[in-house]
Amino acid sequence: MKTLILQLDGKRGPTTISVNNIGSIRTQHSAGHSIGLGATIGAASGGILAAIGNAKGGEDDYFDPGEIAIIFTLLGATTGAVAGTITAVAQNPHHYSIEGDPDKWKEFQTMVSAFNADRKKDKTASIF
Repeated sequence: MKTLILQLDGKRGPTTISVNNIGSIRTQHSAGHSIGLGATIGAASGGILAAIGNAKGGEDDYFDPGEIAIIFTLLGATTGAVAGTITAVAQNPHHYSIEGDPDKWKEFQTMVSAFNADRKKDKTASIF
């Protein structure tokens, strides 16, 4: 039985996984992750901007500070979700089917090694 050993960062230490137990490998987070993260960052940014904008205050304001905070938070969340959607589409995720096949696993390892070698070569190239 062939095994793949993954070294996890943290307290858990090394984990051994049999190739027979690998169904598939996905290279990116799901689209929902990018959209949710964008919406969260956008909502927080909108809320902060609303708080900064409301610091002065005024008597002739059309909206009260709470309404402004809600509006900016919703606008930020919407803008962030749109940005997350664009990012999710542009990520070009890949899905590799291993299905417990050692030959498919070797093919995947070879592809990853070639990819890493190309990246290493690109990082050492100088533009100066």
